[in-house]
Amino acid sequence: MVFNSICEEMKADALSLPPDRNVKVFMRHSVRFDHPADGDYSKLTLTPEGIEIAREIGRSLDRPIGRLEASPVDRCLQTAQEIARGAGIEDPQVVVDQVYTGGMGSEKAWFQKQIGWYEYFYSLERGILDKTCGNTLLEMAGPVLDRIFRNQGEPGELDIICSHDAHVVTLASALFGFKTGLFGEDWCRYTEGIFFYGTREDFTAVWRGEVRRFKNWNMKGYRNMDVVCLDMEGVLVPEIWIAFAEESGIPELKKTTRDEPDYDKLMKWRIGVLKEHGLGLKEIQDTISRIDPLPGAKEFLDALRAEAQVIIISDTFTQFAMPLMKKLGYPTLFCNTLEVAEDGEITGFKMRCQQSKLTTVRALQSMGFDTIAAGDSFNDLAMIRASRAGFLFRSTEQIKKDNPDLQAFEEFDDFLAAIRAELR
Repeated sequence: MVFNSICEEMKADALSLPPDRNVKVFMRHSVRFDHPADGDYSKLTLTPEGIEIAREIGRSLDRPIGRLEASPVDRCLQTAQEIARGAGIEDPQVVVDQVYTGGMGSEKAWFQKQIGWYEYFYSLERGILDKTCGNTLLEMAGPVLDRIFRNQGEPGELDIICSHDAHVVTLASALFGFKTGLFGEDWCRYTEGIFFYGTREDFTAVWRGEVRRFKNWNMKGYRNMDVVCLDMEGVLVPEIWIAFAEESGIPELKKTTRDEPDYDKLMKWRIGVLKEHGLGLKEIQDTISRIDPLPGAKEFLDALRAEAQVIIISDTFTQFAMPLMKKLGYPTLFCNTLEVAEDGEITGFKMRCQQSKLTTVRALQSMGFDTIAAGDSFNDLAMIRASRAGFLFRSTEQIKKDNPDLQAFEEFDDFLAAIRAELR
């Protein structure tokens, strides 16, 4: 489809759309006049340039326009109308809807906490609930998506929905993990938007070169039965044993479950090395006290916990993990226990259960939950394979090569977006 927007990404995105499907574009209005003297933005209308930009989009279209919808604010109505006029529709009829207007909860944040416009959306995208007055992306995005797909539309037609930057940013953030800056960096541009096709239960969205498919995503009335199960070391925090190996000068302790899949064998070997060097729990805890979560891990976890139930399932031990849990905001953790002598020597360990990660996932599923699992090591593969959806995060090249069917991510933003796409 040809869509001659001033946003180059939208031009390219449009060319990828299926010609025989109904397509909906949910977009920001065209160029408007500058800030009003009385502070009432609802009065602002399109500039002559904005009118021409909208008409040029209409002139470029190579498929018929179907339904026209818009926010009741004049500049959004104008944008829909001028696109239609550019396409040769003399008297376009636009359906207005209040769902497409408003500040997506920003008004409450301003009045209660004096949180500014860009700071509010920065916080909403990252799940910082004390800044958003408890609003979450899923709560804000769900009703808008419900309304977008209220009318199925005719095959081969383009339905046009003109709204505001806040709405486009919120949907792009919820669906694609899109992030804006604290001062509006990378903000949504005039006439920029997201293309959709499919049904509310199963739709594809296209935004800035990315194409993603969503099934039962954040459906109103659809009970969320997902629990996200995450590994800890290598995913949220650095590998404890690697950090201790570096501080103690014992390089062989760098061996982890990435290298030795048999955890029982690995731990017995580690305890032997510690005994050989006269090291105990205190020395390891001293190292752990200086370990911080991986950059971006807490923000990722905060955002995810705002939208889903999360359990960290780790083969680490309570004596190691608690200082790190404090730094991560005390998420739920299932792990194991060390056996420690009075002088601090680690004499053994007690596993919570056999194959603890897989066993936990199976137990959750037996209670009616679906699981989404992710990790980086050999001992994560069983729970990943047993879950409805699973991912690798910052794994080794060998593990990725051996499991080419599993999506693998290196950045938290991409990782979060992939999990969000699977949440029901």
